[in-house]
Amino acid sequence: MIHVRVPLDLNAIANGDASAFALATPLSLVQILALAVRQSIGERAPRDLFERNFERTLAALDSGDITVTVDGRECRRLDDVIVCGTNASVRFFLSHARLSSIAAFFR
Repeated sequence: MIHVRVPLDLNAIANGDASAFALATPLSLVQILALAVRQSIGERAPRDLFERNFERTLAALDSGDITVTVDGRECRRLDDVIVCGTNASVRFFLSHARLSSIAAFFR
């Protein structure tokens, strides 16, 4: 499980009666995955390392090799939008087919 801090949209809060955005921020799954990958490899990791890991994560999700849950909600599509509080818990799960192929490799 990766815990990521969700950035607040300060512009939306400052420009109107959007105090609800101080408590909940809508983010696309792609944005959440970018935060999770950056959190897992570290803030000081080189940009190319981040980009490679991020692209692999997107490809694995798109191919169905993994599923992702954000705060317990399963997400399968990159265009899903999730409303998050100040922190989000991101979990990655291998698909059953992918687990079977890995198990077959070690037999």
